[in-house]
Amino acid sequence: MKRMVFGVLLTVIGFVFFAFCLIHALLNPVILNGVEGLLSAFISHGTLVTFILSAIVMCAGLVICGWEAFRKDK
Repeated sequence: MKRMVFGVLLTVIGFVFFAFCLIHALLNPVILNGVEGLLSAFISHGTLVTFILSAIVMCAGLVICGWEAFRKDK
C-alpha cells in the first residue's frame, strides 16, 4: 500500500510540472531564429529539461502504480 501511495504521489507531482510547462509554452508562443512551434517555445523559456524530466517522473509513477495494482502476492 505504501508503494501505491508513493506511485500516486510521483504521478501527481510529475503531472503538475508537466501541465505547467506545457500550458506555459502554449500560452507564450515564440519564434526562435525563424522556427516556431512547441519545441522553440520550450527552448526559449528554458523549460525543455523540466518538461522531459516531469514526463519521466509521471511515467515512473504510473509504472509503480500499475506494478502494485496487478501484483500477485497481496
